[in-house]
Amino acid sequence: EAQLHPCTPPGCKREPWQFEIGSGEGGGLVRPCRSAGMSEPVFSLRETIKDVASSVVGAAACCYTGAPFDTVKVRMQARPDKFLGPVNCAYKTVSEEGVLALWKGSRATLTGMVMENAAAFAVNEQLKRIFPASAESEGTMSASEMAKGVVLGSITGIVTAAVLCPAEVIKTKTQVAMANHKLGDPPAPNEFKMLRAVWSKQGPRGFYTGLEAQAMRDGPFYAVFFGSYEISVHLLRQYTLLPDEAAFFISGGIAGMVGWGAVIPFDGPKSIIQASWKTGIAGDFGSTFRTVVRERGLGGLYAGFAPAMCRAFPANAALFLGYEMTKRGLNDVEEMLQF
Repeated sequence: EAQLHPCTPPGCKREPWQFEIGSGEGGGLVRPCRSAGMSEPVFSLRETIKDVASSVVGAAACCYTGAPFDTVKVRMQARPDKFLGPVNCAYKTVSEEGVLALWKGSRATLTGMVMENAAAFAVNEQLKRIFPASAESEGTMSASEMAKGVVLGSITGIVTAAVLCPAEVIKTKTQVAMANHKLGDPPAPNEFKMLRAVWSKQGPRGFYTGLEAQAMRDGPFYAVFFGSYEISVHLLRQYTLLPDEAAFFISGGIAGMVGWGAVIPFDGPKSIIQASWKTGIAGDFGSTFRTVVRERGLGGLYAGFAPAMCRAFPANAALFLGYEMTKRGLNDVEEMLQF
């Protein structure tokens, strides 16, 4: 059972309202604090708020940087017969619907990204506080630390899949409806009309269409995403003279490309399932995966690969840079207010 335990020795930044974990005097649960000989915070409301606030800034940067590439990717996955390639898809989209069509669904995407990244960064950072690096491995990147980063990332991905799924359903259905729209037809629905359509046709369950497929993609994605980011930042700090801002930017881009490169075969079937009105929460991923391979070959699993890779670097570089710099700024403000 956790208890409130104020930390008073100099050098320890714990606040009285922070929870601790481990074994301590009086039956309290505390963890040894290497900096002050006492204990370090595990559950901190202040740190969680900073994680969430920083993730919102990063999510906005990621969303609007990557939205055009994401629109092209989803349309190619859902309607590969309509486009010759990513450039042709982008050209047709702009010529038929205008430049802003590349940002269609971005409001739903932003909502989803804010929720997803708030959950992802809050959960991942909390897991790192619960399972911190040992004193011996601090500042290094051992095999065990790499493996731990991957495992914590996969747990993060499964949690965020449930948070992200409703926004992904609305975004995917909206983008595909725009791709199928023909001149002379009634205007294609925007995100809000699509939300009402899902609710009226399928009820609350409709917002979790393809949840199984979402978890199949997001678990491995975040395992690779956060794991490769930590490794890249460590290597750039150790072997280059790049400033932290550049390390965050480059590492975020690399993490995005590695993560999407690993899961793009799962992303295509997910988009197909969530674009359909006939699929359910679970049970469709395996059959959809096999159908794509049978009808389009293994290459069909990589439909939208080029725009996904083009999006992955700038969007995720912006995500991590926005997150890290906002978190640093909030830490600086906190330190100033303490004096």
